[in-house]
Amino acid sequence: LSEVCIRWWFGLGNPDAVHNNNIRYSLPFSGKQRHVCQSFGGRFSHTGRLHYSVDVDLPPGHQVRACRSGVVQALCNSHDKGGPSRKFAGMANYVHILHSDGTVGCYMHFEHNGVTCRLGSAVKRGQVIGFIGLTGFTSRPHVHFHVKRHGDFFTGTEWETVPFVFKAQAS
Repeated sequence: LSEVCIRWWFGLGNPDAVHNNNIRYSLPFSGKQRHVCQSFGGRFSHTGRLHYSVDVDLPPGHQVRACRSGVVQALCNSHDKGGPSRKFAGMANYVHILHSDGTVGCYMHFEHNGVTCRLGSAVKRGQVIGFIGLTGFTSRPHVHFHVKRHGDFFTGTEWETVPFVFKAQAS
């Protein structure tokens, strides 16, 4: 008998997506101003494909809100471990929201069972999608957010984050 190994890869979203640079994203929280603990190109973990990512300190249990409307295409709600070691990298609870331009908004570090939206459900900008925790590769409670464009299997390109701008809130 011979052994056959098949590897496959896919990503939800449009590999031909062109991010609409006129979009201004809402902040992923409500209430008072918060500290940005890591932004684009941050040395702790925002390198390579995660270059265009933002981390905002939030207390455990704080609401996380959708930055843009779309459809929930992926989520994880079952992890209960996290810490500042890369051994926790695959253990973050997350929500991925597919936007109308084919890009995907990614939110990470929800508490165990803290995701409140459902797979396939439509979400509106500002809607609560879960509660922050300390899951995955993280040194403190915060929401990680990035917007990505999926790669193309046939050309061998992988997903990449794209630059985005938050909408300023009036004070």
